Amino acid sequence: MENRGPGLAEDCTTLLGLKDALRGTAILNWADTLNMDSWDGITVSGTPARVTELSLSGYQLTGTIPSALGDLSNLEYLALTTTN
Repeated sequence: MENRGPGLAEDCTTLLGLKDALRGTAILNWADTLNMDSWDGITVSGTPARVTELSLSGYQLTGTIPSALGDLSNLEYLALTTTN
C-alpha cells in the first residue's frame, strides 16, 4: 500500500482485519499490496488522506458487520446493501 500517513495506514489495517468477516463468501480485492484507491468499494479522500466511503452495495456480501468498522473515524458514507 502507498504510504500516505499514519491515519490511512490505520484504516488499511482496520479494513484488512475485518475483510473476511464482512465479505463472508464474497470476493473483495483488498490487499496490502494494492493502493487503497483501487480497493473494491473504498474511497480515500481528504488531507490527510483517510477512508471516507465504504460502498459495497451489490458485492453480494454474506458476512457480518464487525464492530471494528467503527474504528474508521473519518468514514462519512457506508453502503452495504445487497441486491437479489
